Amino acid sequence: MSTGEGKIIKCVLTGGPCGGKSSILAHMQKVLPGMGFKVVSVPEASTMIVTNGGQYPGMSEEKRGLLLEYETVLVRLQLQLEETFVALAEYYRKQGDNVVVVYDRGMLDVKAYAPADIWQALLAEFHQTEEELLARYDIVVHLVTAADGAEAFYTSANNAARIETADQAKELDTRTFNCWKGHSQLHRVENKSVENAFSVKINDTLQVLNSFVTSS
Repeated sequence: MSTGEGKIIKCVLTGGPCGGKSSILAHMQKVLPGMGFKVVSVPEASTMIVTNGGQYPGMSEEKRGLLLEYETVLVRLQLQLEETFVALAEYYRKQGDNVVVVYDRGMLDVKAYAPADIWQALLAEFHQTEEELLARYDIVVHLVTAADGAEAFYTSANNAARIETADQAKELDTRTFNCWKGHSQLHRVENKSVENAFSVKINDTLQVLNSFVTSS
């Protein structure tokens, strides 16, 4: 790094449905500039597709071929979005700014929604390994779904792409966490049974990121 250039930290927000990603991302956009960071956010590819005419075909055997096509479209968009916004972060870094790139889900999230053979086919199609995908990110924060520990707040009303029941959300949460287990900086932020629980969850997330930033 040459003198006068900043640094980039790449942070994935992941987790089960209704974990608070969008709300926490909005809070990070307000707080991180005060910590000396510009914030560049990478929107969730899956939500972009579903809210603009796409429909997830599911994982049933008879729709296997459709699922591979759908996930190929999703992965292509995810990679394009990441490359675009990382390039924007580089633009700021070269001007001396420190930047946090916040991903609303990352590449390994795709694995949670695809059978193993289709996931392997996607890796082959895009010439990637799981190790290479994990290395794209510096830190991964898993926000546990509200369906696990904050059941009263689990809802699909604030996301048109969310169709899961609470039980399905908990299953997806576990599956998603397991998909990221290979990352050395995977942090799990749970729901706590305390007053102002979501504010506590936001603060816990920021504390995780702050600890990583100050030690890197």
